[in-house]
Amino acid sequence: MADQKFDNTKLEEAVEAFVQDRQKDKYAAVMGILEKSMILMPTMKPEGLDEETEKLMKEGKPVQLPKETKIMPCLLRNEAGGQALPIFTSTAQIPDDRKSPALMGLPFFGCLSIALAEVLDGIPIFARRVKLKMGVSIAVLAVALGKIAGSLVYFVNGFFEGI
Repeated sequence: MADQKFDNTKLEEAVEAFVQDRQKDKYAAVMGILEKSMILMPTMKPEGLDEETEKLMKEGKPVQLPKETKIMPCLLRNEAGGQALPIFTSTAQIPDDRKSPALMGLPFFGCLSIALAEVLDGIPIFARRVKLKMGVSIAVLAVALGKIAGSLVYFVNGFFEGI
């Protein structure tokens, strides 16, 4: 996957069409293309990489990471304290003064699973604190759907375009 080229022209055109005319069919078109798309996600630099891989990363070249590598996404925070996981459809969208030390190319659903993993880590703690015995699966599903909906709203409205 390291040598894969990103061509999300159809996705970018569909998003632009949706922004101009916020109709249900245009939203469905964006989602249909997005689920098959490769995206770029800002991440922290993975730890424990060999010197050659680190050198290639510093040069901005694609690398193949070992399966056991732990990926930590970089989150953006707005003035109100809200956080969002930025994703990019092309390198042209990435600001020149980006704060993240690395970019990771992955399928959209891979990005989504990384974002949801953060939520799932806190569920056992939440369940113990509120003494939740039944309905944990419904609570997990509700949180996951809320995260997805919130991320899509930020993506569609472009709240973090200037960052």
